[in-house]
Amino acid sequence: MNQESFCVYSTVRRLIEQRLFTNKSIGMKKLMTFALLLCAYTLSAQTELPQKIESIVRVRETKEWYQRQATLWQREIDKNSTDENAWINYLTALHYAVELCDVDEQSLAKKQRSEALERLIATMPDSPTRYVMEFYMKGAGHPDCNRISPKVLETVKNNLHREEFYEKYVAYLLMEHPEEEALIADVCRRWYKNGDFPSGTLNHFYNELAGLPQNAVVFSTGDTPTYAYLILQHAKGLFGNIVTVSAPLLYIKEYRDYICRRLGIEPISANVGYDNGTGKYISNEEACLYIIERCNRPAYYASTSKLPSFTDKLYCEGLVFRYSTVPYDNTAVKRRNFEEVYLLDYLREDLSYEYPLYERIKMNYITAFKSLLRYYKECGKQNEYQRLYSLLRGIVSKNKAIDEQLRVYYYEHELKE
Repeated sequence: MNQESFCVYSTVRRLIEQRLFTNKSIGMKKLMTFALLLCAYTLSAQTELPQKIESIVRVRETKEWYQRQATLWQREIDKNSTDENAWINYLTALHYAVELCDVDEQSLAKKQRSEALERLIATMPDSPTRYVMEFYMKGAGHPDCNRISPKVLETVKNNLHREEFYEKYVAYLLMEHPEEEALIADVCRRWYKNGDFPSGTLNHFYNELAGLPQNAVVFSTGDTPTYAYLILQHAKGLFGNIVTVSAPLLYIKEYRDYICRRLGIEPISANVGYDNGTGKYISNEEACLYIIERCNRPAYYASTSKLPSFTDKLYCEGLVFRYSTVPYDNTAVKRRNFEEVYLLDYLREDLSYEYPLYERIKMNYITAFKSLLRYYKECGKQNEYQRLYSLLRGIVSKNKAIDEQLRVYYYEHELKE
């Protein structure tokens, strides 16, 4: 008898011994019903199956959900300690639980995560899962990660069939070996081919890049646009003349040196980080400006990015913001992108499943084009107005990632006729 079954048995027996069910209102029949319900609950707990832990970039669950899944995946590991899939999900669940913990809970959660990782290392010291998950959980720059980095690179090269690692492979290569362009391209092609990256999201970032001029440089501040750009460039062979920059990775010397080499400019001599008064560091924004001012290319920020403080020099052209020190007519460019460049059919009838966090990306079209909607109305361009209004209202009405209150807000304020 396992522990959960024993607890049920003990509870029922104690109730019988205490004669809690021997009066007229609560008889033996109700006692048996109670026992059956407890047994059913226990059986449900025993048979509950663990769920795949999706990237938190795509699906964000509660802290309690991740903790429960960690327990369920730990149970699978107890059955088979070399089940690599169970280890991946178990450690990922613990990792996300740490990220979502309150400050006063983090110490215990981190201890549990660390102990789980050490158990994996002891159980499968030379497995692909060990090297990939250790690097992923400890993070670039950790002394242990510096030591195992060659092993991770070897793992990537020898395990290109491991689809569950593609996102982590790309992240690792960008941080540690951005010059491995052929390997990054290979992983991106495989990632696209396996269909794991949502097509609607690729459509969105296709439109971002399609609206850029030749030889532009575009900055993103999130994982999703960075991965989407690379998949479009390497798997689809599109926009090869555009240089995409993940702004957060400029904190890493290898990555910023690589970007400067690609753009043909001198490397950034200072470290990028948070200055503590020594003057030895520049901010991430300053690193971006260094690149923008020296690369002699049109420079943009993605609409999905956290925009820098110099917003007075950013002009919306639809799904991107162009950096310019001189004012210009961005409405004309916005019109061209909406009327001629962007592929928008997927917004009208999207037949593919989108993760909730990716669904929110579609709302960027509201911000991108609400000023154009006003322009069409003021200019009396009724056909263009109706086409754009119908598109934007459809995005709001079909979006599964917003609640009814937010939907009404968009109708009454952002899209008010």
